[in-house]
Amino acid sequence: MIRNVLHKVSQYLALKLALIVFVCVGLLSLCMGMWQVHKHAAEKDGMLQWQSLHLARYIADRQDKPFIGANGVADTAQLNQIAMYINLIHPSLEAYLISPNGKVLAHTLGEGVNTANKVDITPVLQLRKAERVSLPVYADDPRVPKQQNIVSVAALPTDTNVKGYLYVVLKGQAAQAVSDKGNASRQKLVVFLTTLLAGLLAAIVIVVAQWGVVARLKQLTQKLQNFRQPDGFKLLPHGARGDDLDQVIMAAAALQQRVVSQFDTIAANQQQRRELISNISHDLHTPLANIQLYVETLSLKYIDDLPEHTKPYVHSVLQNCKTLHKRIQDLFELAQLEGNTTDVRMERFSIAELLNDVVVSYSPLATERNITIAYQPQAQADLCVVADIALIERVLQNLIDNALFYSPANSAIHCAITQYGDKVTVTISDSGKGIAEADLTHIFERSWSTAGHSAQKSALKANAGLGLAIVKRILDLHQSAIEVESELNVGSTFRFSLLNS
Repeated sequence: MIRNVLHKVSQYLALKLALIVFVCVGLLSLCMGMWQVHKHAAEKDGMLQWQSLHLARYIADRQDKPFIGANGVADTAQLNQIAMYINLIHPSLEAYLISPNGKVLAHTLGEGVNTANKVDITPVLQLRKAERVSLPVYADDPRVPKQQNIVSVAALPTDTNVKGYLYVVLKGQAAQAVSDKGNASRQKLVVFLTTLLAGLLAAIVIVVAQWGVVARLKQLTQKLQNFRQPDGFKLLPHGARGDDLDQVIMAAAALQQRVVSQFDTIAANQQQRRELISNISHDLHTPLANIQLYVETLSLKYIDDLPEHTKPYVHSVLQNCKTLHKRIQDLFELAQLEGNTTDVRMERFSIAELLNDVVVSYSPLATERNITIAYQPQAQADLCVVADIALIERVLQNLIDNALFYSPANSAIHCAITQYGDKVTVTISDSGKGIAEADLTHIFERSWSTAGHSAQKSALKANAGLGLAIVKRILDLHQSAIEVESELNVGSTFRFSLLNS
């Protein structure tokens, strides 16, 4: 039966917590009860010692001659004569004569009673300064070795000529026995009542607190037990052992393993995808180059022999071959960048000269489309950066190519280089159709499609290359970020920064 109860307790978190807290609070209550009993006894002892603090002095001053003379000799006979007198004052009193170093010289206990030979003199010296000491002050009880008691002390024969002390124990053995018996009964009652009350209060608090906490934990456990993925995986098997907290821990461990496994699967799939794209791009390159060569030969040598209505088709095939060739190159390049196989060679070069070279290379295409590329390389000709010159050239090409595609005729593209501290910022702005605010966070994603996202989807789809995705990946390799600001029917501005050398 006990085993069954313990098994039930181990299964229910609320019972475990209740038992633990009840035991802890019970022990704490027991300690507090005992401390209270001790404190109460100390307060009573302090009051009794304060009331009888000058009792020894009173007894010594009422004698015809001192108990210890000026020569230091103790008058044992006189002390025995006042034994009855001391008992009349109070039966619990016990009187001793002690030397200045604490040696017991005589007592009022009668013959045949053994006492300690010596007591610690330190409390005696403290009691002589009673107005500056906190009571009670406990001293050795000569009748009960290794036990302390409250005492009253008087210097003999006088306070100025100390040859010994009258040492009066205020709670003698008989009184101590009666007091201890009463204290024991009272102590048991106080401790029992205190522990019982604290236990009841703790039980009430635990029930109220755990009602909400454990109920929510049970809901979480139930949700974890109901967790199931399409492949049948469950975080918690049927009949999982342990309480609710144990099951949550087991579910968290299972979820961690599941997530790690899925991340490994995703990483493997991504690697396979990159390899597939790279292989496909490589395999398509040669046949596409042959097709483009044949179409170019046809358009150059045999275009006049073709019927007039077929000439536009030849031109369209050639343009689409060029477009497809560029897409395949971009796809292959992006696959290499994402696969971390690109070797970044950092070197110092003039960013102004590089930008000028790119602008010059795009000038014929810009002139053909009646677009002006505004740039003054002389203004920042001395600015140099540390980066991979080939990769940064690719970034500039893609950004200017993108600006040319979206800029209308009779417009301008502005290129600028500025320095801010230890960084050089390159800015390329156009006055094209702009980009919708909802699309700004997606334009650098490789797999993002503009379909249904903005009013310019037809134009974007026509130029739906991977240029901006390549730009972002290259700048990531340089620990830089590409920023974009755009407004529909106003234009767009792209900006990135590199470290100044």
